[in-house]
Amino acid sequence: GLTMAARDEPALPWMNAIIGIGTLLISIVALTSGEFGPIVLPYLLAPAMAAAFYMPLKQAIAHLLSITLVMFVVAFVTAETESGKIVALNVWFFTMMGAGMLMVARKRIQDGIIHNVALAGRDPLTGVANLRKFNERLRAEIDRAERSSDPLTLLMIDLDDFKRVNDEYSYTLGDAVLAASARAMDEVVRANELLARRGGDEFAVIAV
Repeated sequence: GLTMAARDEPALPWMNAIIGIGTLLISIVALTSGEFGPIVLPYLLAPAMAAAFYMPLKQAIAHLLSITLVMFVVAFVTAETESGKIVALNVWFFTMMGAGMLMVARKRIQDGIIHNVALAGRDPLTGVANLRKFNERLRAEIDRAERSSDPLTLLMIDLDDFKRVNDEYSYTLGDAVLAASARAMDEVVRANELLARRGGDEFAVIAV
């Protein structure tokens, strides 16, 4: 899953499967190992951390809820003593606390990257110029065209029926479509021109 993510391939389905299967296998081991069930629970820290750091928020919450269910079932089915149940609940608490801290850290990292990219004039999703950069360049090109009487062309582009992609196939795939579309357009835009994402599925090209 990490290898596919590094190669910009759709790794989310595989990550979902890896986390889900890992949680299932650990729960089976815990529920079939008698009094040793609660001792197996720390192994659930791995799928919990993977879900918290790599999954979109809704999917991460779904995975963490399933892990919580597994931990509570193990705590009250396999632990024959109160101390075993307390150990299991403590493991659950620290697992969820660690996952929450990791989600906060990821959010801060993402916000920092988006902020830095925005300052650099780039759209964080597609890598092309953002609206701020587009407006600055457009004003400059209009001034230049008026002074020199050279022609200036502005192309306004949007993706047809893009809302259907988000509604029917998820926002994750919608983002991939936007990124792929931007790459395709960027390949045919000349070096002295500017391709920008104005927002949503709207793009523009300043053709000088």
